[in-house]
Amino acid sequence: TFFFQQFPISYSILAPLMPLIQLFQTIPFAPLVIFFVIYLGIVKNASFSWFVRFNAFQAIMLDVCLILPSVVESIFRAPRYGVGLTVYQCLYTTVFLYVAGCFFYAVLSCVAGKAPMIKPLIGEAAAQQV
Repeated sequence: TFFFQQFPISYSILAPLMPLIQLFQTIPFAPLVIFFVIYLGIVKNASFSWFVRFNAFQAIMLDVCLILPSVVESIFRAPRYGVGLTVYQCLYTTVFLYVAGCFFYAVLSCVAGKAPMIKPLIGEAAAQQV
């Protein structure tokens, strides 16, 4: 959200995905259902290859990274002005850029046929879980 305000051209790149995103956000409990479908249906299913299960668990971990700012925001009130707002926007944008960078790194690694070891923590946690 803050990222799109700072870089409006990026919104036009993701515009084709907006109907899907809006559908995802309007269905109650959709994120929770999709989390369990991916975790129980893919990560814990030994019939899928290690590579698929590994990438599925990394996707879950990246989703958790995206949820963390919202959890912090629900505990602490978001600043409305001043330096606090600037720091808040910067942290929100940093998390978004980290997850987006991890996504593109993972896609490029998969295209190259390599397991994307997203560091820190995410790759190691995925390797241990799978």
